[in-house]
Order: sequence, then C-alpha cells, then structure tokens
Amino acid sequence: MDGPALSWYQWMFRNGYITSWPGLLQALESRFAPSYYDDASGLLFKLVQHGTVNEYITDFERLANRIVGLAPMFLLSCFISGLTSEIRRGGQALQPTSLPHAMALAKLQEDKIADRRRQSRNPTLSSSSVTPVSSTLALPPSPKVHFKHLSSAEIASRREKGLCYHCDEKFTPSHHCKGRLLLLIADDDDVGNIEVSEMPVSTTIEDHSTEPHSPTPHISLNALSGMPALETFRLYGHIGGTCVTILVDSGSTHNFVQTRVAKFLSLPMHTPPPLQVIAR
Repeated sequence: MDGPALSWYQWMFRNGYITSWPGLLQALESRFAPSYYDDASGLLFKLVQHGTVNEYITDFERLANRIVGLAPMFLLSCFISGLTSEIRRGGQALQPTSLPHAMALAKLQEDKIADRRRQSRNPTLSSSSVTPVSSTLALPPSPKVHFKHLSSAEIASRREKGLCYHCDEKFTPSHHCKGRLLLLIADDDDVGNIEVSEMPVSTTIEDHSTEPHSPTPHISLNALSGMPALETFRLYGHIGGTCVTILVDSGSTHNFVQTRVAKFLSLPMHTPPPLQVIAR
C-alpha cells in the first residue's frame, strides 16, 4: 500500500478497527468504493472489453474484488463472455478450466491476432507474383509473303510492252527477277485481280508470248490441293463401287479427276495438250 490507502490502513490498525479479513474488505469498500449506490455485481456482469486484454483484466479484478461469495466457474463465465468475439472464440476452443488459465489464454490469443494483422499489412512477396523468365530462345520472325495484284488491263499492257509481270525490266528467255515469286495467270474476263505471291521457288521462265493465244482452262488452286474454297461444297459419291470425294463449284472451268484415282479405278485416260501456265 501507498498514499492515502497506507495512511488509512495504519490508522485503522492502530485504533483496532481491523479485526478480521471480512471486516477489512467491508472497511475498504466503505472507504474507497465510489458509492453505496454502485452495484458491483451488476457492473461485473455488464463488463466488456474495450481496450487491451490487460486493461480488461484490471477492470474485472477491481469489480470482482468488491464481491464476496461468487463461485469460481461463475467468475470464469463472466470473464470469457466480456472478451471480444475474436479472442473469446479462440479462448473457448482451448477450454480453460480456471480464471487465471482463461486470462493467460486471452493474452496469448491477443498476441496471435496482432501478429496476423501485422503480416496482412506487410505481405511477403509471393511466388505467384514473380514473372518467370523464359529460358526458350526467341525464334526469328518468319518471312512475310508479299502479294502483288495485277488486273487484266495491267497484264495486257505489260505484255504489249514486253515487260516482266513482276518487275519493270524487259522480259527475255533468260530473265530472272530480283525477287523470287510464284505467278499464276489465267485469261478470264470475269477474273478481277490476280495474286502474285513472293515465295522461294526457282523455276526457269519460258517465253510463250509469241505463240498464238488460245483460251486456257482456269483450274483453281483449291481444286489442285483438294482444299475447298468458301463457295465450294463437298459431296461423297461412288465410281464403280468406290467412294470418292467430289468438289462442286471449286472455281475451275473444267472437270477433272486426280491421276491416282483414275489409275486406281482403271478409268480410260488420254493425254491433253499442255496447259499454258507461266510460273516461276
């Protein structure tokens, strides 16, 4: 004791007012209690935690010290019920058996919650946020295929001037363009533009411009490769009991069948005149 409490105790002891422990408690309550109108039991039952666990324990012990005759399990229930929900749930899960045990568990639970909050405010760098460095080497970009569109008028003009279809140089039997290309030309008034695709193909150009011009059949590349165009539809038919695939409206002006199919079905074949296609 110190201060006013020590002076009061010494005066009560010298004058013989302290004769028993219950008498001392009653004298302390009479001297230092806020008021006789304060119900210590009611305040203890309504006490809840607003600050730290240590502050709550101090308030709980101050009120419990003014009450005599409460069962230990009742005090334990009062203490646990006044804790915050997070601390109360953690303490109840460990099933404390006494009031000091419950106070120790409440402090431990408070420390665990504080650590969890500090970690959430300062999260460590997760492995998922690290962008993995690719160990594969970057492949060189594939060469871009350039297309040149020639109209029928441009084809006729270049033919009259003796110019190459691809470049602006004079065409000769031994002419080689600086850039390699694959050229497909078909004389058809209904055909709009003709595609010229630059591809790594080396084939000698033969000059057929002096030969008499005759209508040549227009054979679609889709039909040659067996790839149907958007306007082409595929049918399945039978020739001599053998199932075959038929491409209808493939863009060709003539009907034809693949050589291996004709040989397999033993169909009669004859050799047509060579198709005049200028290709490089």
